[in-house]
Amino acid sequence: MTRTSRIYQLLRALKDKWIQFDAAGQPFVSVESLPTEAQSVWHAFWRVYDLSYPRARGEAREIELQFMRLTGTTQIDSQDNASDLVYFFEAGYRIEQLMKKQVTLQA
Repeated sequence: MTRTSRIYQLLRALKDKWIQFDAAGQPFVSVESLPTEAQSVWHAFWRVYDLSYPRARGEAREIELQFMRLTGTTQIDSQDNASDLVYFFEAGYRIEQLMKKQVTLQA
């Protein structure tokens, strides 16, 4: 995955409110904000995903592909995107600056 597509996924998740912030300002994936069908697929994935492997395998991979068809991203990438926001903030970026990046990346 390219850096540009990764940033695009993050920006889309913010725009669609798939990534939100808790009371302490920490980003998280808001499962309730995902498309309705994707919500059950999200939960099904985490029930079968083997955390000891970095990539989904077997049934988890099939569920991951279903989620990707619904959202354009994977469950793991969604979690990573929420985590990446912390690094952007630590580097001094603000949400407004990240959203402006979308214009630059699409040009």
